[in-house]
Amino acid sequence: MNKIQMSIVALLSLSTITFAGGLKSEIMQPPVEPIEVEEAQPSPFYIGGGYSYVEGSDENSDPSTAGYRYEMDADGIMFQAGYKINSYIAIEGRYTMANGADVDVRYLTGASRSADITNIAIYAKPTYPIGRVNIYGLLGYGKTEVDYSSITMEDWDKSGFQWGGGANFEITSHFAVFADYTRWCDFDEASGMFATTREMDAITVGLTYTF
Repeated sequence: MNKIQMSIVALLSLSTITFAGGLKSEIMQPPVEPIEVEEAQPSPFYIGGGYSYVEGSDENSDPSTAGYRYEMDADGIMFQAGYKINSYIAIEGRYTMANGADVDVRYLTGASRSADITNIAIYAKPTYPIGRVNIYGLLGYGKTEVDYSSITMEDWDKSGFQWGGGANFEITSHFAVFADYTRWCDFDEASGMFATTREMDAITVGLTYTF
């Protein structure tokens, strides 16, 4: 009888220890929830630069002097900085310089001069994203300056509305390549029999970096 009682006591003690150990294990080891790590988003600020092919003309049709026509083209470099308000609109500033442009003086057979051309502008940049490709327009205000190498040719500058358009391709979340066209100047002025026409535009390819 005593042996039976001792066996019962031993079984109860073992059950109590096992239960307590299991309860302790559950208390000491709560479930671990996975930690979600948010992917860092690119900054809205970006910078860039590229190669520009600049082309333009300067024409005067004053009959008293037989007029003149200058046609020019040059290789230049463009610097840009912008801020993306959202995926569909940005504000962008650009500065382009093309020094040593070849100027073909049409009224002198075989005559050639040179000029330094610069353009500074700020644009609203509406954008339509299609996957990693972004199609955009450029609408803004800028100033174009032309400084001729010859003192007999009149330097000029014009400020006003500028426009253009292009597309870029996102290589990564930070880098993109682009190509676009901009119309800097399209100016006509007439006074009596005197008329002046000045035009300037650029084709640019380059790379942008978003911070």
